Amino acid sequence: MFAGSGANHKVWLNGELVNEHDGWADDYQQVFSVTLQQGKNVLLVSVHNWNHRLRGYFGFAPDAEYIVIPPGSRFTLSTASTLLKKGDTFILRLNAANVTDLAGWQTDVVFDPALLKANNVTEGTFLKQGNGRTFFRKGTIKNRQGRITGIQAARISSGGVTGEGVLLSIRFTALANGQERVVLRNFRAGNSAGETISATAPDVMVTVGNTPAAPVLLPDETALLANYPNPFNPETWIPYQLAAPATVTVRIYATNGALVRTLDLGYQSAGIYQYRGRAAYWDGRNEVGEPVASGIYFYTLSTESTRDSVTAGDFTATRKMLIRK
Repeated sequence: MFAGSGANHKVWLNGELVNEHDGWADDYQQVFSVTLQQGKNVLLVSVHNWNHRLRGYFGFAPDAEYIVIPPGSRFTLSTASTLLKKGDTFILRLNAANVTDLAGWQTDVVFDPALLKANNVTEGTFLKQGNGRTFFRKGTIKNRQGRITGIQAARISSGGVTGEGVLLSIRFTALANGQERVVLRNFRAGNSAGETISATAPDVMVTVGNTPAAPVLLPDETALLANYPNPFNPETWIPYQLAAPATVTVRIYATNGALVRTLDLGYQSAGIYQYRGRAAYWDGRNEVGEPVASGIYFYTLSTESTRDSVTAGDFTATRKMLIRK
């Protein structure tokens, strides 16, 4: 590997410090050997920002075989237009971009049932590259609850797919004027080796009618709110509010402390996540999809935010809920 910088720098590969230098350069300055693992490797570089000037040069030998996965969101939701009229029918697409070796994915979709009605779900063509065969489960549409649950897709042909394309299309009808986000919950993606592909669950704002822009209300403090309904059977919503943008995780525990379910909500903007289209959702099932028994459970909200390139656990809170069957 080659390295050089206009200031001090350090290089980590898969968590191990492999190079450190204190000096100045305007091109590659050092050459050192590293061993890449089969599959995904994590490369992290740190360059000292001296006098607001930052310069770094990092690369691999010309004969090295590797693929650089660009940073940023790998999955997005999109429509031809997010400004609609009452009665309009439109298609919402789940897109993949900058993904490598994608072999399967799964998700639930959450929307406002007073605003939208889901009509049908169709598989995209991205996983079918190269005439590949796929397994696809369109899930269950629950318009009264504002959810589509259990959508799954997997590539049966060998190997995963790389690049960008459409994974899923959902046809909606706009029922009433208003503005709300359509969001993905319990989103997971994996490669052909069975490894999880890191991703933030996307969302998209849909506006029906001439809805005036409302002022954004930002809470003064981050808080975990009471779930509703409570007691419940079999599903409940867990509201919360964020005083600052953060990566949000909700964990469900049994009374003996055993972890029952983890809900990775991804990176969330500051705001109030109170209503069903925005709050965390739990379907009363454990990590393998089995319904849990009646009784008391605890739910914990934890957040991590990035400030000045330092990630720290900002907030943790726990509350109690009851499943009654």
